Amino acid sequence: APSEAAPPEAAPSEAAPSECEIQMPLSPKERVTSFEELRSYEAKRRQIYVKKLKSSSIYWRAFRDLLSRSYQETDRAETLMQGSIEANKAYAEYLQAAADD
Repeated sequence: APSEAAPPEAAPSEAAPSECEIQMPLSPKERVTSFEELRSYEAKRRQIYVKKLKSSSIYWRAFRDLLSRSYQETDRAETLMQGSIEANKAYAEYLQAAADD
């Protein structure tokens, strides 16, 4: 089978210049504008981040409180069940003693 020749690669001197190579230094006015845009962006980003952080903090605090209350409720239910079991055992012993007499 005849082999197909790969197209010749462009020599480095023929490559198109990248954006970094053709970018000229910013003028003082462009620097100030860029700086102000960046500052504005960062202020907005920080404001959104603080809101999300506060919202997340409120969520996790509520979640922790819910787990704590659930634990307390489960503990009370367990105590109630243990008391009921002990009462039933005592009643069974009473009935057994009454039947034995």
